[in-house]
Amino acid sequence: MRSEQTRKNLIIFGYQESEREGWKDISLLIRDLGQKLQYNGRIDYDNAFRLGPKMRGKSRPILLKLMRTVDKFKILGLTKNLRGTSISIDEDFTPEERKIKVILRKKASELRKSFPDMNTRVVVRRKELWTQFEGSSTTYKVTEDLKIIEKHLIPNQITQRENEMDQDISDHSQQ
Repeated sequence: MRSEQTRKNLIIFGYQESEREGWKDISLLIRDLGQKLQYNGRIDYDNAFRLGPKMRGKSRPILLKLMRTVDKFKILGLTKNLRGTSISIDEDFTPEERKIKVILRKKASELRKSFPDMNTRVVVRRKELWTQFEGSSTTYKVTEDLKIIEKHLIPNQITQRENEMDQDISDHSQQ
């Protein structure tokens, strides 16, 4: 379960790290991120810093501690504006949640590669992967022992699940 302290945090990937980078440099990167996202106003944050030990030739991600949860969901909603750049943003997940997300994203990538010319909807939300293709739907979940289980849905369950996912997305955008 995500702690109260991390629920407003975001992890930013893809910004090159300079040799003698300080807090002023990171502040400029956050300002640049706001411009790239087309964020209306200034990103209001408490702290931002690089994660992990410094490694030669490798840029560390930035942990961004926002002041308000609503700003987190606004930023996540604008990540589509980062397409075509090297920058990506994700939530600050627990180690267990990160393992599950890695497994589900790998499965999503495999599914997309399996059906490159098809109109297949593949969505990773919370702790599940949901796919829809030509009226059929499949949900993939990760078990406690980190194995993927698959559940096929019938058409009336698909409509219900789409409504739940749409509601989940609108709930986040209203926060």
